[in-house]
Amino acid sequence: MQELTGSLGLRKEETQTPFEKAQSDILMFMVGLQTCSAFEELANRIQTIDAIMKLPVMHLSSSAETIKIAKNEYEQEMKEIELALKLMTQIPGIPEA
Repeated sequence: MQELTGSLGLRKEETQTPFEKAQSDILMFMVGLQTCSAFEELANRIQTIDAIMKLPVMHLSSSAETIKIAKNEYEQEMKEIELALKLMTQIPGIPEA
């Protein structure tokens, strides 16, 4: 026997009660808040590292070895933050911040 609607084998979407829909929406909202918080935290860290890197002591050519090590570590952290941002924005299902 064939279905007359032309929707052979297609399942209808399950309907949610208003309470289930509200629960789903609040969970998505919470994920959005967490994502936004993560982006804000990374942005604050970028600003901090950028301010540190602009300090005059970081640009002296005859800097101490500890300054050179710190500068390299900050540059590495900036690369890691960039990678984290790329990964966060490429994950499917993450809401826009």
